[in-house]
Amino acid sequence: MNVICRNDITLDDIKALICCTKKKVRFMLIFLFAVFLAFLIFCIATGNTAGNIVYLTAGLIWCTAVYLFVFIINPSIVYKSMKKRLSGETSVNYVLKEKHMTAETALEKKKKRYSDMFHIYETEDYFFFYFKRNEAYILKKSGIENGSPDEITDAVLKQAPAKFTGGAQK
Repeated sequence: MNVICRNDITLDDIKALICCTKKKVRFMLIFLFAVFLAFLIFCIATGNTAGNIVYLTAGLIWCTAVYLFVFIINPSIVYKSMKKRLSGETSVNYVLKEKHMTAETALEKKKKRYSDMFHIYETEDYFFFYFKRNEAYILKKSGIENGSPDEITDAVLKQAPAKFTGGAQK
């Protein structure tokens, strides 16, 4: 197997990465917001408006602020930081082999075995390769020039099935 891919990373790609890995956070924030809102409505309806309204309103504001930061503000910060670190060059070239992959940016070239990666996610449009907990490479399936996404999925499932999430688990 020799899959070759070239991607230019955009803000939308960073957002996709964050949304993919933060689904539980999104659910928790929406759930907490709904609970705070339900209690706030209950307190107003029953006339129990002492200090409860202040705490419940603060909870609603907190949930909204955290949601906005994690899913709207933070992706922009990450993208700008990445562009600055890479001197504006946001393209990444990948070569994926049977047991490892190589990712090359303007500044560095990294080779990593699938079995040594922290985690690998596959979505409909992307593969997200986490070299470490806080270091991920975004591979857009549309950027594959030689090979197919199925070849990548098969190789990862052979080498690191416990670290793979998504795709057609075979």
